[in-house]
Amino acid sequence: MGRRARRRPRLTLTELADTVHQATQDLGLRSFHLLGSTLGGDVALNVALDHPERVASLVLDTPGTFHEGADPSPGNITPEEALAKVRVHPEREPVFVPPDPDSQARMFALISRLQGANPDYSKQIAERLPELSVRTLVVFGEKDGLIPPRNGRTFARLVPDCSFVLLHDAAHDVQGDRAEDLGALVADFLAHGPDFQLPPDATLVTP
Repeated sequence: MGRRARRRPRLTLTELADTVHQATQDLGLRSFHLLGSTLGGDVALNVALDHPERVASLVLDTPGTFHEGADPSPGNITPEEALAKVRVHPEREPVFVPPDPDSQARMFALISRLQGANPDYSKQIAERLPELSVRTLVVFGEKDGLIPPRNGRTFARLVPDCSFVLLHDAAHDVQGDRAEDLGALVADFLAHGPDFQLPPDATLVTP
């Protein structure tokens, strides 16, 4: 008689963050720079909030923590609509190939489950952000069609040491649309440490 497969427990964002933190300990890292993209931004943010003494700096690339004005049912969009929301330049390497409808539905269902596991998640995170002591860079694509870029301003308003940048000519997949510019921006942020500054009235990086 076959052994019944054990179902893996459904992880929460907090548990995912704990897994990342444990991995850094297993690697022997005393401190580290941390970058998280989209859902990974939520995970990275939780690591920084719970272990600020170990995170040297934090980069959040289109984080999904706050999604005011976002489509409440993103899983119902077609792959073609998803492409328009995610990439301005799908032809750039790596060329973006929209997921098949089934894969897309599973992806959005996972995101919805993680975010819906705690209906008050965004509110609770917002209450903790003023205590975040980690130097933070938040980046959004100006034409993000999944998470309205104005949500990045919530971080800029609440996090004591936060720079918020909008990248021109980029959508949700900033790394796909403007990889070199994002890389240069992050490198500058890391290299200058506390001296990294943006002009007070300039939150748009143009080509």
